Amino acid sequence: MLRIAIQFVFGLIVLAATPSFSQGQELSTEKVHLSDGVDLAIFRSEKTPKSNAAAVVLIPGGGWLTCDPNSVKVYCEHLAGMGFVAISTTYRVVPTYPKPANFDASDKRYATWPAQLDDVRSSIWWIRSNAERLGVEPSKVASIGFSAGGLLSAHLACADVKDPSGQWSCKVERSIVVGGPWDLKDVLEAHRTQRKSDAYNDPNSLGITMTLFGGIPETLVAGTCPSLEQAWQASPQRLIDKDVSPVLILHGTKDQLVPVFQATRAHQKIESLAKGRCILKLVEVGHEVSPEFYAPMIEFLGPLIK
Repeated sequence: MLRIAIQFVFGLIVLAATPSFSQGQELSTEKVHLSDGVDLAIFRSEKTPKSNAAAVVLIPGGGWLTCDPNSVKVYCEHLAGMGFVAISTTYRVVPTYPKPANFDASDKRYATWPAQLDDVRSSIWWIRSNAERLGVEPSKVASIGFSAGGLLSAHLACADVKDPSGQWSCKVERSIVVGGPWDLKDVLEAHRTQRKSDAYNDPNSLGITMTLFGGIPETLVAGTCPSLEQAWQASPQRLIDKDVSPVLILHGTKDQLVPVFQATRAHQKIESLAKGRCILKLVEVGHEVSPEFYAPMIEFLGPLIK
């Protein structure tokens, strides 16, 4: 039941707004399997340059319990129609709690943090290392993350981590964070001071954070798994510095799943350390993608294809 509920709640963030795609264009799609739980779908159109194209990586949400690339497909199609190489990526997810009776602990599609971040970084590394084949300019890679995927997109703006060869960076040139959390430590602190039990019934879904680290309700309340230090280490908020990539933060002021202060505090910190590198767009909606978010997305990505 928990997985079904999370799928429904987080599905709203994508399904609430679907941009129109020009049906007159021919689309091509390539599927690439990178590793267990990590698959890419690469979209191009007749407007996509054969070389030196800009790439946009779309990261689905789903509370880290699901990761459905179909939830971002319409955005991939629209961006490809504009001339981008649009790429959706998946990442390993965590199992529901309690685990289903038939749960297979050896299933490599499941993993706890930081597997999700490792997987998204590996996608960026692969794109840059295969840039010539893809017709992509390695210095023109952006990311868009929705909800849980927004946290991953934020990480890609903040940390310059190289691949095992030491050649390719996972840091993107531009990052869009749609309804994503920035500070998981704050989430846990709020949970422990305001609620002592029933983590999964919390109106802000704070139990999702517990699941990400493999905890259970007892360890969440006890403060052992995840610990505040674990949550802080996973938070992009701690990584913001003067070298952060340009970020567009899109958030609903009525969001009860990821409170709006997660967005405003990140914006304030980025502006204090790297003035002019963060745009904040707030709309009076809940945990969903407002149609008003789409134009700022396109405007923010525009410089990559000029």
